[in-house]
Amino acid sequence: MLGPPVVDPSVPGHELLQQALDIDAQWRAGGIQHFAFLPAERPPDLRKLETIDADDGIVDVYDVGTPVLRTIVKYTARRPGPCGAPVPGVALCLFSGPVGGGSPDAPSVAYARVQLSGGPKAGDPVTTRAAAFWGKTELVPLREAPWFADLVQEALVAAGRA
Repeated sequence: MLGPPVVDPSVPGHELLQQALDIDAQWRAGGIQHFAFLPAERPPDLRKLETIDADDGIVDVYDVGTPVLRTIVKYTARRPGPCGAPVPGVALCLFSGPVGGGSPDAPSVAYARVQLSGGPKAGDPVTTRAAAFWGKTELVPLREAPWFADLVQEALVAAGRA
């Protein structure tokens, strides 16, 4: 019997591809909380998917661009407060409100707050693309994000499993 698919580290983008396989495996096993919701379209310049442990919600992180800018998405059952003023070079809140639709994978999730962290700078191309994307994107259940299915397929090919 084959073990879980593994993307060789020599493959360009192997870290993101492996993370997609790991998230997909967790979803298939019925144990997903992180990444139960995703943006409807693939974030520009996506390099890495990470999770952060939090007592008061589920925190997913999308690393984008070079140098890396982090998009932190915190999901909660309770409505978060409104976005505060940006902290130049530190954080920029882009969205704070309800998540539409709901997901059987994370039924308690009703709200999200999206912020850029890691030094967002006005006029920086990575910050501009990330802010434009996250300021308008819709968060959808994992299986309603075709870009993620495409990423998993690409990872399976890279791992020699497709």
